[in-house]
Amino acid sequence: IFTTRDYTHTNVAAEFHQACDNIPNTLVIIKSGQYIAGGYTEVAWSSPEEETRQESANSFLFSLNKQFFLPSFHEEAELILNKDLGPVFDNDRCYG
Repeated sequence: IFTTRDYTHTNVAAEFHQACDNIPNTLVIIKSGQYIAGGYTEVAWSSPEEETRQESANSFLFSLNKQFFLPSFHEEAELILNKDLGPVFDNDRCYG
């Protein structure tokens, strides 16, 4: 479990990767104000120096406030991996 409330004085990306790298099957839940959303991936996170993309066949995104669930389709969803970024789900291609 990774959690932070003080994202103004900490390196959230570094803390996320320290807690979550090399761990498959992660569920990310983000609360910002009254909004709650997140995503799941079966792929283990990593923190390369340069941005890389990793296919995620079984990932999904969700929003509790907007009441939507967006699964990936045909291994087209990707994770964007980088040591300077927290969890990034790229599901744009699920619409097309």
